[in-house]
Amino acid sequence: QTTKTLLSRARQKQVCEKQSSFLFSSSSSFCRRSKSHRRKKPSSSIGNIAAAALNSNTTTMKSRRQTIIRDIVLVGGGHSHVFVLKNFTMHPEPGVRITLVAKDVMTPYSGMLPGNVSGKYTYEECHVDLGKLCREGGHRLIHDECVGIDDKSKRVLLKNQPSVKYDVCSLDVGITPGMLPGAASSSNSPSEASAKSESAKEEALLVTPVKPIGTFATRFETVLRHFKELCDEKRKEDERFRVVVVGGGAGGVELALAMERRFASEVGLTSSSSSSSDAALPYQFALVTRGEVLKGHGKSAREKILAALKARNFEVYENDGVEEVAESSLSLESGKKLGFNECVWCTDAKAQKWLRTNTNLELNEKGFVNIKATLESTNIPDVFAVGDVCNNVEHPRPKAGVYAVRQGPPLAENLRRRCVGENVVPFTPQKTCLALISTGDGHAIASYGSRSWGAHDTAVGERLWRWKDKIDKKWMKMYEPNLEMLEKMEREEQENALNAKANKVAAFAGQEALDAIKATPMRCGGCGAKVGSTILSRVMKRLEPIPTHPNVLLGAGDDAAIVETSPGKVSVQTVDFFRSFIDDPYVFGQIAAVHALGDVWAMNADPVSALATVVVPFGIESEVEETLFQLMSGACDALRDAGCALGGGHSGEGAELSLGFSVTGEVEKDLILRKTSVESGQVLVLTKPIGTGALFAADMRSRAKASDVQKALESMRQPSKRAAEILFLHGATACTDVTGFGILGHLHEMIKDSATSGATIDLSSLPLLDGAVECVQNGITSSLQKSNARLNRAIANIDDVKNFSAYPLLFDPQTAGGMLATIPANEATECIQKLRENGYASSSAIGKIVQCDLSTGVGLGRVFVENAEEGISFDGF
Repeated sequence: QTTKTLLSRARQKQVCEKQSSFLFSSSSSFCRRSKSHRRKKPSSSIGNIAAAALNSNTTTMKSRRQTIIRDIVLVGGGHSHVFVLKNFTMHPEPGVRITLVAKDVMTPYSGMLPGNVSGKYTYEECHVDLGKLCREGGHRLIHDECVGIDDKSKRVLLKNQPSVKYDVCSLDVGITPGMLPGAASSSNSPSEASAKSESAKEEALLVTPVKPIGTFATRFETVLRHFKELCDEKRKEDERFRVVVVGGGAGGVELALAMERRFASEVGLTSSSSSSSDAALPYQFALVTRGEVLKGHGKSAREKILAALKARNFEVYENDGVEEVAESSLSLESGKKLGFNECVWCTDAKAQKWLRTNTNLELNEKGFVNIKATLESTNIPDVFAVGDVCNNVEHPRPKAGVYAVRQGPPLAENLRRRCVGENVVPFTPQKTCLALISTGDGHAIASYGSRSWGAHDTAVGERLWRWKDKIDKKWMKMYEPNLEMLEKMEREEQENALNAKANKVAAFAGQEALDAIKATPMRCGGCGAKVGSTILSRVMKRLEPIPTHPNVLLGAGDDAAIVETSPGKVSVQTVDFFRSFIDDPYVFGQIAAVHALGDVWAMNADPVSALATVVVPFGIESEVEETLFQLMSGACDALRDAGCALGGGHSGEGAELSLGFSVTGEVEKDLILRKTSVESGQVLVLTKPIGTGALFAADMRSRAKASDVQKALESMRQPSKRAAEILFLHGATACTDVTGFGILGHLHEMIKDSATSGATIDLSSLPLLDGAVECVQNGITSSLQKSNARLNRAIANIDDVKNFSAYPLLFDPQTAGGMLATIPANEATECIQKLRENGYASSSAIGKIVQCDLSTGVGLGRVFVENAEEGISFDGF
């Protein structure tokens, strides 16, 4: 009864310390700021965001089309930034664009990671899909890694694409694994130390760091596979699979107990059997910590965790840190040596290296960003830092998820204030928080100060786990896209969405921004819609060196390009144009160029020059220039890789970002590949997976997984130049690039004029992008799907196959799709192997060209759809 009373009091007292810290309110000190500093809208309360997200009638999203005046760039997808994204989704700030730069598009919720390890939660249940979150709010997502901050030019430096401009920037990039002890102890120079550190990491292949947390779930799957592979072998040798967890904090303990529970379930052991006798266990866990287990918590909580570890047969080494890591063994400070098959490293994490080498930010001795109480850098205005990467010099706190979550509301508020010229306000985080520590077996221990409740084997512990589970799931629910609201949302026109008097961002930015907004509904057409010459000149200067080709005698800069055709060759010309379907202009530029070049490669030609046609959304000059630069940087990178010159082009303003190219190539006349030169008996080879149409239709509705979208983008950015060369070298006689008409439409174009042939296509052999089948099963297809599907008349056996899940993808329109070619049967296997060796991993034989009955003409120009998995195969038309 006493325990129940204490627990009840703790719940009442700490509802704003644990549960509310994740769900319901911002910090009390933040909320108590003076009324003069209050802003009526939007509220920064997490509770208000949750309510709005779960009730589509509480708020109406404003139109996403707007004149961009201020750019907020969020670097990293940590807990605080997830809140900021949702906050700006529910309460957009007119004139402000949010850009998220994220290395990983699925960000884990740290409170549920042990549950994922133990098998309680799936990967999707404990990861926030940043792609869906950004799409819901109309925010821009750049899938890349930050490598520096140029605070003088106010640009975020990226690893794989051009830097991104910011007006206000926030860092939430977490931490990385520290150097393993002994890895570079004998080094004589920094470079030698770095080299030896890398060498030590390669040698210690069985050491798995928990940080960065964003990719630990994937790394743990490798650990689990290793355990499954060696478990039976160890049993035969009367040995046990040994796991050492280094780190005795709450995170390390939770993870260790969760791993033990998962291993037990993998070998069919129940909780009671794994706790009764260690002799029956095929594994052995050890926990190593330099200090005490659960240091910083009360004595009672420590005792309960030690009891849980003992009940699960853990070897515990307290006050005995790791001195050296060697292959499959640890040397402790006491002189003990521990062998292991797997070691999980939960300690000695450090700040990102680029913070020290590629920024001017003031850092503490450990390399973390020093911030003020306002969460802003102590020495660089307009740069904020939150989560594990920061060091609050005024209010130091431990690096824990609860503090990162609590920083979300004040960060969102201060980012808004920065954009409208208001003073930022300080935030005082709580000094103590209630910790709910999972024991991995459906129980939890509550720790607050010197007190604790629950245990691994009590009813109170079980109730605490259910409470924690409810809290965590509710937090995750907040960041799922509100599909009902998205479906009902009306896109308002620009002039109705923006009101100059109410637009505080524009007022703060100055007269140019106000003029741009007022002029938005009355933009000129004709040549009055061209992008200004000053902007073009600056962008062209920034793009240097412009891609060139020896045959381009006169290129960008003159009225027209002059291209010379090589002796003995003929010109190949093609044109493509479409509007953007993603928010990253650099990636869109790459895809648009690859898509346009595909027609040239399909004819076995070499691209020589390209003329660009660009439509850029209207806005203030600096924003138009930046968008145009990012767009053409991506395009130029793709053209440069293809050896194709940018000969010039035309630009104009419009409602949506769009890009197209007119490409000129050349090829020897006798070596041209035509799409219709098919021969019976040939094998159909496809070099890329299909499904882009359905995936991006789902992405528009926040219904596609970010990981699936990113895989699709990687496929679309891959040039087909080398693929076309390989196909030609292996005897291809006909080739086309698979684009808007879908795989069936382009195959039909290849055979429709044949006087002798039809074709087969095998659904089970068709390479598909991850998530594409799920999209069409949910009724989500491209807007061109209906038109493409009218070609079902070309399918000879439609009734046999129309109900298969992949069937709709035969009509799915592709962007920057792969090559579809006919190859002699005796060359097909080697051709596919060569394609895969050159990076076209999904290359497959998907069907064949078949002879038709010439006496009746049955089957001419028709396609028989096979499905080997279902026993449907072709035996004649």
